Amino acid sequence: MKILKVIDILRNKEIRLKVEDDATFAYREKILIKSSKESCVAEVFDMPRKIPGIKYDENFFFVRKLKPEELTEFETLQEGTSKRIKKAQELADKLELSMRFFSSQVGWHNRMTSFFFVAKNPVDFRELLKLLVKTFSGRIHLERVSERDRTRIIGGVGSCGRSESCCQFTRFNNQKVSLNAVRDQGIMINNNEKIFGLHGKIKTCMLYEIDGYRENRKYLPHMKQLVTIGKLPGRVVGLDMLNKKVKVLLENETIEVFDVKDVQYENKKDAPEEPLLNFEKYEISPDGIDIDS
Repeated sequence: MKILKVIDILRNKEIRLKVEDDATFAYREKILIKSSKESCVAEVFDMPRKIPGIKYDENFFFVRKLKPEELTEFETLQEGTSKRIKKAQELADKLELSMRFFSSQVGWHNRMTSFFFVAKNPVDFRELLKLLVKTFSGRIHLERVSERDRTRIIGGVGSCGRSESCCQFTRFNNQKVSLNAVRDQGIMINNNEKIFGLHGKIKTCMLYEIDGYRENRKYLPHMKQLVTIGKLPGRVVGLDMLNKKVKVLLENETIEVFDVKDVQYENKKDAPEEPLLNFEKYEISPDGIDIDS
């Protein structure tokens, strides 16, 4: 059996499904899944694979891929999203609630409607929920999310030019991105707006290669550490962790860059020989997503 990662469109929740080894899916394909309570539409966000140590959600089951007519019906239900958001915002403003609605989805066969909003502080929306139930058919799912989750839901073009920013990928959704992820890559923090993503928080992509940076960091000196090149003393003023190079301020006030193997310093560790890259481990899907083969 393999694990398939999908997003429950109605609740914007990641779900791990158990599927057969020979099951095939397309990226962002719509499928029907079922829990003990109801059926709902989900969107494929990762290809089926065997992931050691990752458990599937026992309360959800894969039913089938949506038929063309079912997909058309589901997409028709989503029409009028902006009107639903506008109406929900009007009701919240009427109750003087500090809420900002930005997304809404209609569930399978119009049995439930979801609304997502952001707010600086917790909101008591019980009265609003009563008004929404009277205004829209079926049950109502009302959820407050963070600015980071807001970006993941609505998407957007990243500063790198990628049409789907890394903030949308589920592999990083539940991980906190701290300033240490920036420091460990030797990136300037003060007055550097480039480290922030569409949500105003530190970019999620800072986590993408952080393990490699931290591994290389073990074999480099510390910033401002005293070093010698041959018999010439100096002080570390910069590090290139990917290329294992050290920028040194020499005693003659010149700055030069050296391979770490040519730099001597206290408690130095010899870096291991780098293994050859295994290009057969990955394949690239047509939409540019890395997929384990």
